[in-house]
Amino acid sequence: MFTIKWVECGRESEPILTEASSLTNISKLVSACKQDLYRLRALYTDMPPDGFILIDNEGHEALRWFRVPPPTA
Repeated sequence: MFTIKWVECGRESEPILTEASSLTNISKLVSACKQDLYRLRALYTDMPPDGFILIDNEGHEALRWFRVPPPTA
C-alpha cells in the first residue's frame, strides 16, 4: 500500500491532495496516477498538481514523477 501526494512542482512539501492507494504494484500505481493527473488538474484549477510523490508503508519516498521536469536552480 502507498500514499499518493499530489503536488505542484517546487511546492512538494505542501501537497494539494493526499490519498491512500490499495495498489501494491508500484508500476501499476504509477500508470494509474499518470492517468489520474489530468483529471485532478481539471478539478484543482486554482493550483493544479504537476505530479505526484509515492510514499511507502514505512513513510519513505518510493518515487516522484512530474509531467514536466522541474526547473534546475
